[in-house]
Amino acid sequence: MLLGRGHELEGIDELIGRAETGRGAVTVLEGPAGIGKTALLDEAAKRSERSGVRVLRGHGAQLEYDYAFGVVRQLFGPVLGSRAASEDLFEGAARLATGPLGLRGPTTRLAEGPGDASAAMHGLFWLTANLAERGPLLLAVDDAHWCDAMSLRFVIYLGRRTEDLPVALLIGMRSLPEHGDDELLAQLGTLPGVLWMRPEPLNEDHVRRFIEENRLHNADQKFVNACYRASGGNPFLLGELLAGLVAEGASGSASDSSRVTGFAPEGIARWVLARLRALGEAGQRLAGAVAVLGADASLRDAASVGELEPSAAAEAADALVGAHILAAGRGYTFAHPVVQAAVYDGLRPASRAEAHARAARLSAERGAPLPAVAAHLLACDPADDRWVVEVLRKAAREANASGAPVSSVDYLERALAETQPREVRAELLLELGAAQLQAGLPGATENIRGALELQSDPRRQARILLTLGRALFSTGDYSGAREALRQGLAELPHGEDDLSLELSGWSIALAHNDPGSPAATRERLPALVDGDAPARTRTERLLLVQLAYEAVRSGARPHDQVATLARRALADGALLEDSAKDIMGPYGGACYALLYAGELDAAIAELGRGIEWSQRQGSRVAFGRLSRMRGIAHYFRGGLLEALADLESARSTHSDGYEHGVPETIAFIALCLIDRDETTEAEAVLVLPGDRDQWRAQPSFVSYLYALGRLKATQGGLRDGLEILLKCEHLVEATNARNSAVNLPWRSDAALLAARLGAEDRAEELVAEDVGLARAFGAPHALGISLRAAGLIAGGSRGLERLAEAVAVLEGSGVDLELARSLTDQGASLRRAGRRRDARAPLRRALDLATRCGAIALARRAREELVAAGAKPRRERISGVAALTASEVRVAQMAAEGLTNRQIAQALFITMRTVSAHLGHAYSKLDISDRAQLPAVLFAERTETANEPYEGVT
Repeated sequence: MLLGRGHELEGIDELIGRAETGRGAVTVLEGPAGIGKTALLDEAAKRSERSGVRVLRGHGAQLEYDYAFGVVRQLFGPVLGSRAASEDLFEGAARLATGPLGLRGPTTRLAEGPGDASAAMHGLFWLTANLAERGPLLLAVDDAHWCDAMSLRFVIYLGRRTEDLPVALLIGMRSLPEHGDDELLAQLGTLPGVLWMRPEPLNEDHVRRFIEENRLHNADQKFVNACYRASGGNPFLLGELLAGLVAEGASGSASDSSRVTGFAPEGIARWVLARLRALGEAGQRLAGAVAVLGADASLRDAASVGELEPSAAAEAADALVGAHILAAGRGYTFAHPVVQAAVYDGLRPASRAEAHARAARLSAERGAPLPAVAAHLLACDPADDRWVVEVLRKAAREANASGAPVSSVDYLERALAETQPREVRAELLLELGAAQLQAGLPGATENIRGALELQSDPRRQARILLTLGRALFSTGDYSGAREALRQGLAELPHGEDDLSLELSGWSIALAHNDPGSPAATRERLPALVDGDAPARTRTERLLLVQLAYEAVRSGARPHDQVATLARRALADGALLEDSAKDIMGPYGGACYALLYAGELDAAIAELGRGIEWSQRQGSRVAFGRLSRMRGIAHYFRGGLLEALADLESARSTHSDGYEHGVPETIAFIALCLIDRDETTEAEAVLVLPGDRDQWRAQPSFVSYLYALGRLKATQGGLRDGLEILLKCEHLVEATNARNSAVNLPWRSDAALLAARLGAEDRAEELVAEDVGLARAFGAPHALGISLRAAGLIAGGSRGLERLAEAVAVLEGSGVDLELARSLTDQGASLRRAGRRRDARAPLRRALDLATRCGAIALARRAREELVAAGAKPRRERISGVAALTASEVRVAQMAAEGLTNRQIAQALFITMRTVSAHLGHAYSKLDISDRAQLPAVLFAERTETANEPYEGVT
C-alpha cells in the first residue's frame, strides 16, 4: 500500500519534524476510497513513535456521524486514563474539556440549558497544549468525511493554532466531490499553511510489483495491463481484484487477462457478498452484527447482536478473518470501510433496524455513553417504546449541554417518531423547538405551536406561549410575538406570580409598536417598573432587562430611568448568575442599556465582570461579544487603544464561525482607525465577508453604514458619504431604534455633509431632528454630538452658543473624544471670529484630550488651530507607550499585573506564541529587556503624559 508514495512519506517526515521543533503544521491526505490514505496514516504513526512523538488517533465512522465529540473521545481517551491520574492535564482552561470528553461522573447532574460550543473548543485546545508540554504530538484523524460535526469543528479550531504548538495534525479524507458540498470539510482549505497531499494511483510498474508481492511471480504483461486498467491503479481495488482472481485459480498468465474484466471495481460489493454467502449463515450474521456495531466490536457483543451462540460466533469470526473480510485487533473491524459499507448496505432494511435496536439495548447495558446508544436508536424502526424516548431525551439534553444542539435536534426528531402519550409529545415538541432555536435551524416556532395545540392545561399553555413569544421576538416577528404574549396572559387569572409578571414584562417590551397595549400591561407591574431597589427574583430581573433594552432602543424613557432599570436588573451580579448559560441574552441586554444610556464607567465595569466570567468558562463567543461592547464603551470614552484591543479580540472570534455582530465590530474598528489617521487601514477593515446584502437585516448594520459614510467623507467623497449615511434612516425605522444614542450620530454627520454641499435646508432639518431626539433621551454623548453639529451649521453667535452648550453637556460625562471634538470646533470658531486669545484655552484642552485619546487626526487639527491662534504647542510623542499597538498595550498591561504568558493566552483566547510576539515587540519599543520592568515603565509613561506641561504661548 506504500508503493509509489515517496513524495507523501517525505511530507509526513517533514510534518513530524516540525512537531519535534515546536512549530506544528497541518497536512491533509485527500483522495478516493482505497487510494492508501489509511496506510499512510499508519506509517506516519509508526515513524512518529520511533521519533518519540506521541500519537493520538481517531477515525470517523459512517454509523457514528451523529455521535457528538465521538472522534475527539477516540483521540484523547487512551492517553487520559483515569481522571485522577490525569488531573494536571486539566489545569486552567483545559478543565472545560471534561464535558465533551464525557468525564463527568455518572451522578453528575447535567447542566440546565444550552452549553457553549466555544468553551468546549477552548478547553480541548488547552488540553492539547498541556499534553504537548510533555512532548510533541501527532494527531491523526482518518475518514474525516465521516467525522461528527463537533469533532471536525475541533480539528479546524486546533488547525488554526498548530503553528504555535509542537503538534502535527494529519487528516485523511475522501475527495470533496465524492462527499458532496460539506462546508466544514471545505474549511480545512482555509487553515494557515495547510499542506494538501493527494496520492496518485499506482502506475503500471507499481502494479507489477504489487502483483508480485501477492505471489503471482512472473505475471504476463497482458495480465498486468488488464489489472492496471480494471483497478485504475487504486491499491485497495487492485488487492481485492487479485484476491478474487487468485481464489478462482488465476496464475497471472496471458490467458488470465480475459478473466479480469469480470472483476471490475464496481463488483467489489458483489465479491464481498459472494464470499459471505460461501461462509454460511453464521458468517453473514456475524459480519452484519460487526457492521452495525462499528469498529473494534467485541466478539461477545457481535454474537449477541447477531443472535449467535459463542462457539458458532468464534468459528464464524475465524472464517471472516481468513477471507480478509474482518481484521482482528482490540476487537473486530472490517478490512476496509468499503467492505463494511458493502456488508451494511447488503443487510435487509428490517433486519438492519432490528440489529440496531438490539445494539442499542446492549450498549446501554454495557454502560456506553448516551450518544453511542442514541446513534443506534436513530437507525432502528420506531415502536411504542418509552425507554427509547427516555434515552433520546437524555441524549438530547446532554448534547445541548455539551454545545452540540444539532445532535439534540436529531435525537428529539427521532423520539417524536415513537408512539407516546399526548402530554409527552407536547413536551418533546417544545424541547425540539428550543433546540432548533439554539442551533439556528428552521421549524422552531412550528414545533412550539404544535406543543401548544397538544396542551389543555391553561398554565402550561401560558408557559408555551411565553416561549413562543420569545422565539418569535428573536426572529424579528414582533407582531406574532405580541399576539402570543396576549394569548398567554389571557390563559392566566389575574395575579402577580412569576409567569404572569414575565408575560406582562415581555408585553411591555413589545408595546412600543402597539399603542393599544401599554396601559393594560403597565397596570400589572407598577411596583416593579417604578421602584428603585434591585430586583429580588430572576423573573423580575429578566423583566427589567427587557424594559431597559427596549426603552434605550426606542428612546421611550429618559436615559437616567433606563440606567436605573438596568442597574436594578443587574442586581449586583445576580443577573450574571441568572444568565450563566445565555450571557448575551439578559446580561448583555442590561450592559447594552447602561452603555447607550451614557453610563460608560458602569458599563465598562460590568462588561469587565462579564468578560472575566467568559474567560473562566472558556466561552469564546461570550468573550467576543462582550469585548465588542466594551470596545464600543472605550471608543465613546475616547480610549482608542483600549477600544481597538477589545474590538480586535472580538474580531478574532469571527475566525471560528461566530459571525454575530461582524458589521458592528469592524465598523468601530474602522472608526478608531479613522480617528487615529489610518484611513487606508480603515478602508481595508470595512470589507464584509460574503454578500453585503446578507448583513443588511442586522440592526448593527447601521454602525457599518455610519463608519463607511464617515470614511468616504474623510477621503473627500462628500456626496458618497452623505448618500450612505442617509441609508441609515430606513434601517432605524424598521427596527424601531430611533434613539440617536444607539445609532451613532448619522443624522448629525449627514447634516454637516449636507451643509458643506450647499443643502442648508436639509442640513437644518436633520440636525434639528437629532437635537430633539437627543434632548428627549438626555444621554450626554448623543446630546453633545448633536449640539456640536447644530453649532457648526448655524455659525455666528448662535453657533458659538450651541458649541458652548455642547462643551457644557460633555464636561464631566467621561466622553473625552467627543469633548475634544467640541472643544476643537469651539476654539476654531472663536479664532475665525477674531477672538484668538479666547480660542487658545479650548484648543489647548482639545489637544491634550485628543492626544490622551490617541486621536491623531483630531490632535493634528487642534495643534494646527492652536498655532493659528498664536500658541506654541508641545511636540508629538512618537515613542514609548504611544508607539505600542492596541494588542501590545493589552498584553503588556496584563504581564505587568503578574499574569504568565499561558494565563494571558487563555484569557484573551490567543496562543502563547502570539503573547510572546506582542511582549517582544513591546520590550523593543519600550527599550526594556524583560517583563519585570514593565510596571515601572508603563506607570512612568502614564504619569509623564498626564503631567507634561505645554510650552509657552507666543
